[in-house]
Amino acid sequence: MNKRYLKYILLCGVIFIILLFGIKVAAVDKDVKKDTVTVEEFFSFRYDDVSDIIKKMIEKNRKIEKKFFDEIFGKDFFDRKYDPFIEIERFRKRMMKIFGGDNRKIFENDFNEWFDKRIKLDDIKVNEFNDRIEINIPDVKRKNVSINVGNDYIKISYDITQKNDLEKDNYKKSIYASEKYIKYIKLNEKFKNKQHSIEIDDDKITIKFSDK
Repeated sequence: MNKRYLKYILLCGVIFIILLFGIKVAAVDKDVKKDTVTVEEFFSFRYDDVSDIIKKMIEKNRKIEKKFFDEIFGKDFFDRKYDPFIEIERFRKRMMKIFGGDNRKIFENDFNEWFDKRIKLDDIKVNEFNDRIEINIPDVKRKNVSINVGNDYIKISYDITQKNDLEKDNYKKSIYASEKYIKYIKLNEKFKNKQHSIEIDDDKITIKFSDK
């Protein structure tokens, strides 16, 4: 009788250990799948494809145009479920590992130039409060500005017209060039999934947030 119970106890102990190990393995596997972001999930192509395109651009022009980065990091990219700012940094680090020598220097210089124009906030002033964000841009009310508040970001865009005067041999000519100003601002966690309203004054954009 005692031997029979002992066998049951040992058998139950073995089954318990197997089940416990299986649960741990499943939990680890779930965490790995949750934290692993494949390229295809936030890009429509692979890193190898991107690097090949960049290499060809560098070979041909010794430069990567801002338009190329704008196409990669466009509306579809920013509207995906992952934090776009983390993925941009992931992209930069990956490309820096892939490229070497002059190609790496060109990529780093042109990417940083794009990043400064689109992401870095040196040219505008952003103030956050408990219920609103204030963005200071000189003469913003006259700029026909477009403002989009996404899940993780605020996008501000408007056209800039630049005038260059050329003078040679008593001949004067004015050349006008239009450029799209675009700035992405990372949205603080406390403002996510809230309703918002937008007010535009002479030099300031105010975005007010409230609970749904």
